[in-house]
Amino acid sequence: MPEYDKDRAKVVDNNKRGRVFENGACDYYRDHENGYVQQSRIFEVSNVGNIRFDKIKEDGGKIFTIEEKSGRIDGKKDVKQLRVVYALLERGEIDHHTLRSVEREPISGPCQELMAELIRDFPDKFTHQVISRNEAREIWARGLQQERGQQLELPGVGEKAREQRAKQREQARELKKALTAAEQSRQQDVANARERAALFRKMERFREGNERGRAEARETIERIREAKEFEQATQRELTALSREQLYKHVRTQAQQLKQDQKAGRTLDADRLYEVHKDLTQDLDMVREQEREDTRNILATLNLGKEQTREMELEFELSREEQRQDVVKDLNSIALAVQREDQRRETAQKEQQQREARETYGQTLRERGICPEIAALIQLQQAPGLTGELDREREDEAPRVQGRSRRIDGRGGERTRW
Repeated sequence: MPEYDKDRAKVVDNNKRGRVFENGACDYYRDHENGYVQQSRIFEVSNVGNIRFDKIKEDGGKIFTIEEKSGRIDGKKDVKQLRVVYALLERGEIDHHTLRSVEREPISGPCQELMAELIRDFPDKFTHQVISRNEAREIWARGLQQERGQQLELPGVGEKAREQRAKQREQARELKKALTAAEQSRQQDVANARERAALFRKMERFREGNERGRAEARETIERIREAKEFEQATQRELTALSREQLYKHVRTQAQQLKQDQKAGRTLDADRLYEVHKDLTQDLDMVREQEREDTRNILATLNLGKEQTREMELEFELSREEQRQDVVKDLNSIALAVQREDQRRETAQKEQQQREARETYGQTLRERGICPEIAALIQLQQAPGLTGELDREREDEAPRVQGRSRRIDGRGGERTRW
């Protein structure tokens, strides 16, 4: 038999059982301190019945009541009391009712139905307070202690006195055991509750930490993605700006070249060469920036390697087709440089031939050949002078310093000094 049942079995009278439990609960829950009084007024409800609550409190015009059950809730009296409580709450004669019962004590079907109706219809005015059996045992022990404080004096018969004292000592020992066991049980319940609460708080902190971590990770990823998109968009804008500036510069140089050629002005091949080289390098940079922008865009589409490569090639062919006019203008500059280099080379060769003839005639005259004959020989032989005379004069004649340029058709160039 459970300890609480053993304690209650020692008291046979039902009225005394109710009084012991009621007094113990009053002490355990400090009902007097909270304004409740015991065994007060009677409430009557026509066609239902009347009830005297275990405890009642009037506060600011509101009435609060308490009914306590130390054992079963299954009699006709219990059903009548629940119906009266329902009627009183419905009429507003009481403002709140608390029913205290011990856990695992039987409750009949009709009583359960009435309690369910009270909870359903008066969720803020009816409370079913279930007392744990450990708490009930301590309440019982406190109630018993109050009962002993009211015991009557026995006749002055020595034997009965000794029996009474022995009985009191035995009851004191039992009470002490009950109180000790109840206190230990309560302390264990408190310790278990604290441990569960600490574990719950720890789990909550862990869960909240995980949620914060995941949220922060998502925010970080999103910030990185947005920053990357902004950087790429900025780079595309810079690429477009560089491309437009380059195209404008190429058009300007090509138009200036046409005007100079049309006016018959001498071209500065060295300057045009440097201009062409700079524009070609700028075009290569624009092409590389365009390829990088294309790769960044395609990377967001999750395409395969081959498909990505094919699309990169298609984009590049499309871009080159759109700037055919720019490449054509660049080639016109390159062609002008090549033609000017050829003209310079031809003029340089003619100058060298004239100087060679003059040098050859001077040599003939120094050898004593008359000037008329020397001039005739100079005209006939000097243009094709080779061999020994050229080798003889090689160290004496000035060497022409210059450079030849090789410029490809797509704007690329190589310089050989």
